[in-house]
Amino acid sequence: MTIRLSPGFATAYLERGSAFDEKGDYRRAIADYDAAIRLDPRCEGAYNNRAVTYEKIGEHALAVADYGRALRLTPDRAETFVNRGLALCAMGDCGRAIADFDQAVRILPEFADAYCNRGLAHLQKGDPEYAVADIKRAIDIAPNYIAAYLNRGIALCTLCDYDQGIADFNKVLELAPNNAMAYIDRSHTLCILGEYDRAILDFGRAIEIEPDNATALHNRGNAYYWKRRLLPCHFRLRPSHPAQIGLRPSPLEPGQCLRRSW
Repeated sequence: MTIRLSPGFATAYLERGSAFDEKGDYRRAIADYDAAIRLDPRCEGAYNNRAVTYEKIGEHALAVADYGRALRLTPDRAETFVNRGLALCAMGDCGRAIADFDQAVRILPEFADAYCNRGLAHLQKGDPEYAVADIKRAIDIAPNYIAAYLNRGIALCTLCDYDQGIADFNKVLELAPNNAMAYIDRSHTLCILGEYDRAILDFGRAIEIEPDNATALHNRGNAYYWKRRLLPCHFRLRPSHPAQIGLRPSPLEPGQCLRRSW
């Protein structure tokens, strides 16, 4: 109705684009963000929202470009640096991602999401020691930060500190008893340790929570096979829990774990 009454109102296109995005109609969402930008080239929210939507359809390079446009309009928004860093990580450009997370913590020194995601980038880059240090900083700031415990657990296991890694997965399950990924990550670690019976139980718990979880179903079968054959497993834990940041026009919601649009 608003667009019919006032077709030159950029905010109306921005809001309708957000509604299309929430429904999963990403192409129509992008078309509305395009319209908002044509009407108001300085509409920071449209660039940010379009970037978020581009990422949902796997267009990470286009997302990076839009985050850059948003930052030219508001260069001191730490959340946008985090979002661009996540898009760069998705492209495998961990060096530039880390630079963006660095900038985010310069702007907001107590920004737990920036530390957690910088740790994730270090882990993806192959530097688990730096990852553990950054994610510890995130946990110091936000002691109940589930994504941080998941990723620190993986980093610790990468360093062969399996007991501490399992302790982090246990902490996730203390905070969120129905977190299937914590059961899966813990079961992978138990397989590495040759504790197949406990691993099979954990895979089973993950499947009870998410019956269609292909990773849990497949790897429980592997665990049964390795147990029968007395073979070492071949799991390699991978960082897979980005702590995505949320953005809204006003007020910003710090500490979100889901990337949101404006």
